[in-house]
Amino acid sequence: MLALSDPQWTDFDTYSDEGGDIPDNFQAWMAAIGTPDEEGRWGWLRDQFLCQHTIKDAAIAIVPHICGLLPSTAADLRHFYAIDLGQVHMAWRSNPIKTVPPELAAAYETSIVSIRPWACECLTRELHPVHFRYLMSACASLCDHTALGRFLFSLDGLSDDFAKLAAYL
Repeated sequence: MLALSDPQWTDFDTYSDEGGDIPDNFQAWMAAIGTPDEEGRWGWLRDQFLCQHTIKDAAIAIVPHICGLLPSTAADLRHFYAIDLGQVHMAWRSNPIKTVPPELAAAYETSIVSIRPWACECLTRELHPVHFRYLMSACASLCDHTALGRFLFSLDGLSDDFAKLAAYL
């Protein structure tokens, strides 16, 4: 796992801010866990590496740090974290970033495996049906059933033949 103090963070691509800002934004989210700012700080951090089902290489570097903190996050937000990380994993599986160093990719893969039980445990919560479907998508993706994850996430955008199925799920 890349140390938060490593100067290599400045080399990562992001959707907003600079790669060198990711460690500070991660630490701001970490400090906000359990406070009313937790969700907002997460959104700011997430938006640096995940956008519309695509990722930047910064995702692969920061996800292991994120995964280590998930058990300490607010229970009512955990399914959102799982959904976002499922989206990251779907993007990584469908279009791996070739410039990611092998050691960072290995740390990323290990962290994803480590959160599978945590993500699946979120399924026991009572959730809005759409959030539950997105969470099922995330769990499928995180467990390397990426095609199923993508299908479940995208049901609303599929042909009218799936309208009843989307409503059911």
